[in-house]
This record gives sequence, structure tokens and C-alpha cells, in this order.
Amino acid sequence: NNHDLFALFKGAPNTAKSGAAYSFPGCFVFDFDRKMPTVAMKHFPEKEFNWECFDDVYKVSDFMRPWCDRR
Repeated sequence: NNHDLFALFKGAPNTAKSGAAYSFPGCFVFDFDRKMPTVAMKHFPEKEFNWECFDDVYKVSDFMRPWCDRR
């Protein structure tokens, strides 16, 4: 049984969106402002994270296509 979850955290800067996302087990983070390593080490220094940095939505679309097609 597959229990995947896709969550999008959107809001103003410095409203703890990243911290909330990192609290999920085994999360993957789409990093658009290149702050992920700093925030992760500050709030969750012992946790391992998977992330990728993106500069535009087209690269995100290409990256997500295989994940979305596996359903």
C-alpha cells in the first residue's frame, strides 16, 4: 500500500514553511531560494534530507514528470 503525500508550503518569507516541511519523515524539498542546507542544519542538524535546487518551473516540471507518471 503506497501512502505518498505531496504538500506545497506557500507564504511570505520567514514564516517557517521550510521548518514545517522538514518535520515530515523522508521528505524531499524543492529549493527555490537555495536556503535549504542552512535551514536544515540550523533546525534539524541530525536529520538527513533529500533536496534539489531549481531556478525555474520548467526544470521542476521535467524533474517531477517521472514521479507523477509512476502512479
